Amino acid sequence: MTDWTVETLVHAIATRKISPVEATRECLNRIERLDGKIHAFITVDADGALAAARALEAELAAGLSRGPRARLEIGFRISAHDYLQALRLRARFTREFIREVFGEVDALVLPAIPEPAPALATAKAGTVDDVVGRMGRFSRLTRPFNGLGLPALAVPCGLSSDGRPLALQIVGRAFDEATVLRVGHAYQRVTAWHLEPPRFSGRGGSVIG
Repeated sequence: MTDWTVETLVHAIATRKISPVEATRECLNRIERLDGKIHAFITVDADGALAAARALEAELAAGLSRGPRARLEIGFRISAHDYLQALRLRARFTREFIREVFGEVDALVLPAIPEPAPALATAKAGTVDDVVGRMGRFSRLTRPFNGLGLPALAVPCGLSSDGRPLALQIVGRAFDEATVLRVGHAYQRVTAWHLEPPRFSGRGGSVIG
């Protein structure tokens, strides 16, 4: 582990090749071996480091990810003034979108995600920033409607070439969930994709880990 980069270490922890506690103990042992010569540390809180590593290990064992927390913490840096300004802009954008788009159609039908879902190990690999960036790319087709406050429904619409499920989304006017649900129900009455289980071929790793 002595020649690993931070990225290599993060990937090893995410893929369970090494546990956070093992990695922390190795780092502490290295500090103990070398710091008497290089004097790089003023204080080493070994107990605190191991406690944090055990907490991370428990989160990983429970299937939890720090990606959502990192995304939520962005909100702490937004002032009340900026938040209220954003709400006003959202209301304006929503009115314009409804007028220009739903003046012509009753609902929109478009992909829910830009590509099939990746393997779980791939989705969790890398640093927190990597995970957050990946989540952002996957939500780029749904995030605009969330921001505009419009109702959307995702329904299965097929399988990828290796058997992973695909989905489309149905988007409606604000507070018109009834139309969105009717369109989704009509689609599922004439298709059977919602009854098809994934038929994953095994290429690229397991979808569910």
